[in-house]
Amino acid sequence: SYSTLFKDRAKHQRGFIPVTITLGTTTWESSLLPMGDKTHFIALPIKIRKRESVMVGATVTLSFCLRNR
Repeated sequence: SYSTLFKDRAKHQRGFIPVTITLGTTTWESSLLPMGDKTHFIALPIKIRKRESVMVGATVTLSFCLRNR
């Protein structure tokens, strides 16, 4: 499954994990940032928040796919 593929790649890859992210109608390239507790963080740039009318603190649903380094 996709989650198994992600977990396997994240386990063997150190540092940032390159991804393509989609929120609403906006797609951009970024990286998953390791938090040190086996979770990852995705930064949501202000230009994306403005384009998609997302307020700070809002809960959003996004999708992402892994890309090669």
